[in-house]
Amino acid sequence: MKKWIVMLAVLVMFCLAGCGEKPMTAVYFHTDDNSWYFADLDTDTIFSGTIPDKLTDENGKKLTEEDMTDGDVYLIYGDGIML
Repeated sequence: MKKWIVMLAVLVMFCLAGCGEKPMTAVYFHTDDNSWYFADLDTDTIFSGTIPDKLTDENGKKLTEEDMTDGDVYLIYGDGIML
């Protein structure tokens, strides 16, 4: 029994380590009241949140919220708790 529990635990660890998180692809846009949102291109959902300090362009150059413009497409990585 102990052998099966260990094997199951190892299998779960491999799945968690090997399943790598797929980024969300989303379009950034402002509304008339100066609110900003993202539209998830895979699920057609709209959401807002906090712009992270680690925002970078495709070359790794640091960006700020002021660098973002309507229609920009971003790959968003998260912890799975984005609602």
